[in-house]
Amino acid sequence: GSGDWLVGKLYSAAAAAGWAGVQLFFVLSGFLITGILLDTRHVPGRARRFYVRRTLRIFPLYFAVLACTVLAAITLGSGQAWGSDVVHRQWSYWLYLSNWFNPETHGIPLLSHVWSLAVEEQFYLLWPLIVWRLTPERLRTLSLALVIAGPFVRYAMHVAGLPSSALYAHTLARVDALVLGALLAIVVR
Repeated sequence: GSGDWLVGKLYSAAAAAGWAGVQLFFVLSGFLITGILLDTRHVPGRARRFYVRRTLRIFPLYFAVLACTVLAAITLGSGQAWGSDVVHRQWSYWLYLSNWFNPETHGIPLLSHVWSLAVEEQFYLLWPLIVWRLTPERLRTLSLALVIAGPFVRYAMHVAGLPSSALYAHTLARVDALVLGALLAIVVR
């Protein structure tokens, strides 16, 4: 009836707005990480401490889930298309590169949601080196430039014929949200 139609429409609207939640997640992440990086920029051993904390926070659970998925594919999916697909695509997940190599198909179905972790880990790998190297003024200028460039990067990716899923999941397509958060952290400090 009409109630089912309304529930369906509300669900579709909420699902379509999911991108906003992901963007907000990236903005908050950029804000928090950049704040930590700025607050510790002159602390001895900052790089080791930062990377060890990030690794201990995310890697154990992520790699355990990935190992279970691959093990299930090998044991339960042997000889089946999904099993060989998992075994074939697993390398990009172990290296946090699934968002670059599997965006068209969302890669391994059970792990289709971890593309955002790949974006985060790529950001965590490079952003600290930039924050620690630049003065706050230059970091603010770079962040503003990256925020402005974001829509143009997505447009260029679209013109280049990349699928919409790539425009959603590639790190370059999300860097503006991450550095918008970084810019806010710089301004607040």
